[in-house]
Parts: sequence; C-alpha cells; structure tokens
Amino acid sequence: MNIKNIDRKIILLIILFITIIISIIGFTLSKDKIYKGIRVNGIDIGNLNRNEALEKLKNNLDNSLKEIVILKYQNNFYKEEYKNIGISYDYYNAVENAYNVGRRGNVFIRIKDIIKVRFLGYNVNMDYICDDSKLYFYFNKLAKDVNKECKNAEIKLENNRFVITSEVLGRKMDKKLLKQRILNSLEHKKIIDIPIRVLKPDITKKDLEPIEDKLGGFRTYFNVNNNDRVSNIKLSSNFIDSNIILRGDVFSFNKATGPRDKEAGYKEAKVIINGELVPDVGGGVCQVSTTLYNAILLSGLEVVERHHHSIPSTYVQKGRDATVAYNYLDFKFKNNLDYPIYIHSKVSSNSINIDIYGKKEGNKKYEIKTKVLEIIKAKTESSIDKNLRPSEKVIDQKGRNGYKVETIRIIYENGRVKSKEQLSNDYYKPKKYIIRQGPEVGKNRKDKKLKNTSS
Repeated sequence: MNIKNIDRKIILLIILFITIIISIIGFTLSKDKIYKGIRVNGIDIGNLNRNEALEKLKNNLDNSLKEIVILKYQNNFYKEEYKNIGISYDYYNAVENAYNVGRRGNVFIRIKDIIKVRFLGYNVNMDYICDDSKLYFYFNKLAKDVNKECKNAEIKLENNRFVITSEVLGRKMDKKLLKQRILNSLEHKKIIDIPIRVLKPDITKKDLEPIEDKLGGFRTYFNVNNNDRVSNIKLSSNFIDSNIILRGDVFSFNKATGPRDKEAGYKEAKVIINGELVPDVGGGVCQVSTTLYNAILLSGLEVVERHHHSIPSTYVQKGRDATVAYNYLDFKFKNNLDYPIYIHSKVSSNSINIDIYGKKEGNKKYEIKTKVLEIIKAKTESSIDKNLRPSEKVIDQKGRNGYKVETIRIIYENGRVKSKEQLSNDYYKPKKYIIRQGPEVGKNRKDKKLKNTSS
C-alpha cells in the first residue's frame, strides 16, 4: 500500500473527526440559535436567535412592501402600496423553518444537516401572507369604479306597437384571480391587468323579438267613487305591468307586487277576511289578481297556485276569482309556452284590463265556463225578544247562500273542441241569518189573562 495514500486517508479522517467534533460543539452551543450557513430570501441569518433573525429580515425587507402595486383596467390606473392592502412577508413562519434546519430527526441526521449547511449553505424561501380583510376592502373600493351591472333588454307597448330596448352587458372584477396576480407580482414587479368577468343579462333583445301577438286578455269593472280602493288597484296594476316571463319561468303575484302596506303606498279599503268585508290596507288588490288569473286562462297558460275567496266577488263570476294575501296566499302561473310572454296591465276610469302578449302557435282559442253545482241555502237562526213590539223584526246578521262551483277551460283548435280541462271546484260557505222578533200578539194576551186569573 502506498504510504502517501495512507497518509491522505488519515488526514481526511482527522478532518472529518474534527468537523464532527466542531458540529457537536456547535450543536451544543447553538441551542437557541439558527445554524451557520442558513439564509432566508438570500439574507444570512446564521448564528442569530429567532428574535434577532426576525428583526434583521424586517429591516432588510420591509421597505420592499412600501413599493407600489399598479393595477390597470382599460385606460385607468390604480396605485397603492403593498402593505396598505394587507400584503406582507410571512416572517415568523420563515424564521421557524430556518430554525428547524438541523433540528429534525435523530442525532446523526442532525449532525449531517448541520455539516451540510455549514459548507454548502441553505436558503429558505419566504412566503407572503395576506390580510384578506384589508385586501378585499381595497377591492370593494375598486369595484365601485370597475364593476357595472348588466341590464335586461326591455319591451314596451307604445301606440299599439312594441318597442324593444337592447340589453346591456355588465362586468365584475374577479377578486380571487386579482389577489393571485398581486401575490405573484411581488416576485416580478409589473403592471397588473384587473381580471374581469362579463355579466350577461337574463333577457336579451333576441328573446323579446317573438313577442308580437295578443294571446288573451280580460277586463273587470270597479266603483270609481271608492277612491282608496281604486288607488290600490292602480298601484298593484303598475307593479305587474310590463313584466316579462321567460319560457318555463313561474310568475308570483306576491313577489311582483311586494308587501301591501302603507310604506309601499297602499291605502285602507275593504277586504274579505273570514267571509266578512272589513277595512284593511291593500283592499282591491284581489281584483287585479283575479283579472290577471282570467287573462292567463284565456291565454292558455298553466296555473300553479290559485285560491278563491270565502265569498263570491261582485266583479267576476263565481269560480273565476283569485284571492291573494302577502306571505300567505299567492297567485302563480307558469309560462308553459315556447317563447317569453309580456303582461300589459292598464287601469282606465272604471275598469282594469290585462292583456297577455307572446307568439301564437297554431290556431288555438280558449273559453272559460262555470257551473253552479249546488246552492246551499242560508239557514235562519231566530229568537224572541220581548223588548220588541209584536211582529217587529231585527236582523242582527245578514245571511247569504253558499255555492259549489265547477270551472273548466275549453280548448279549441281550428274552431273545434280539442279538449276540456277542469280548473277548480270551489266552495263558497253559506252564512246564516240571525233574527230577533217580537212576541206574537195572541200569545201576549193569553199570558196576560192567565196572570190576572192567578192573582
């Protein structure tokens, strides 16, 4: 064996032994310090404790967070410091990761890691952290300038012809993607394009173009002298006028008209509650829902929800009324046709007329027929009131007959009956008469004679 080779091996073993001894000593002496050779983002923090390392990193890197981030949308630029929008370095996590180098595994693994970082070095890449509350507060300020609501196409009936206003596309800032772009820009500073999502409206001009035919309509009349009731009819009519119902959509009367309260402009007029006419806010609205109900029946549309009054209405046949009460009873129908429909509701001096427009398919017509199946006679409850004169009558409660009514829709095609559809079987409850009457004349005289005899 070559003596020189032996000497070289001995020297290497001695160096290795000395290095191990130094590492063990370093390991022992550096209990609370980061080992030599460790850097964070290229900054040497070896032989520092964690607090010292934190301070050094902040002193070196905090200034970079004062740099300006530049956002751009179209020709508009928005500038702000990174730190002001909640972006900062994750100092604490980086220092912990650096401190843990050479402190994981058994003693031999630790010594190996300590030797490795001492001679080869080791760099910890520091992540960024984001205070979302600050960042999204800034985004919300930007959104006021960047975002734009989309707008549905509109259609109006003017001078017996339809005028269509085109839809308007909207835009919305993609906050999640913008956040990622800002975080990425910390490594590669550049102007950031604000990402935008295009908002498409539900109704387009193309959707509305087929609306040109009157499908059906209905008119009911009211007393012009009942000013508050007429005011309520006009208000709810305005709410449903110009509504567009797309194919397959369901129209809710309550949703369209909103709460019937004084804040919405409704006034007090008589309504039917438990079979009695009593004053309440919103009286008269049911005439609008009833008129709409008949209009959609004559247009071939599908009824989803409908309720009849507890007593017959004066402005429509029995079996053809539709009562509503907000958050309780609704009138709903579905557009079961292949094209959108349009509601045109108009109040004249003494009537409300509602027409449904869309696109006619085939030569169909609709007829509504009602049939009174049974009349339930009102009962009479009478009692003798000695305080009344003989043959005198007092009606304490007016009664009324009850009814069972069947309503059907007849569908004609090319002038012939195609089918019949049963719509409802309504029951209007009777109300009894309550009468007081004076005692009979003969009975009074007989009672008087008996009284005189006994005395």
